[in-house]
Amino acid sequence: MKITLKPVAAFTIYTICLFTASCAQNNITGVIYLGPERMSFHECQAEDQAWLGDKSFQAKGWDEVQQALDAQPYCGLRTMPCTLQSVAVTGKAKFSTGDDGYGHLEQYSSEIIFSAIKISEKQDVCK
Repeated sequence: MKITLKPVAAFTIYTICLFTASCAQNNITGVIYLGPERMSFHECQAEDQAWLGDKSFQAKGWDEVQQALDAQPYCGLRTMPCTLQSVAVTGKAKFSTGDDGYGHLEQYSSEIIFSAIKISEKQDVCK
């Protein structure tokens, strides 16, 4: 019996991705929110938000995202009540999950780290 390695390797990688805490995904679309003790990403059609990992700030394209956020009124502890800063984005990222939570007071069950990101042309990307 001859086994072709390509399908076996692909299946193995897919299985590892399904049963480990991290998986890279392309073309993730959603909205980044910044606010008082909050850095989150809400993927379109997802129930929960993910903590936006600090390493996302080094992602290819982050400078444009930061400029869009900086163009909005600052929303933080000293400016409460305030409207959250937000920007719709698409990109390549990796979600991580674990037993411990992520973010402020570990209130997020997952973390997202973008490796490439860009501002979406449509700001209502999830509609």
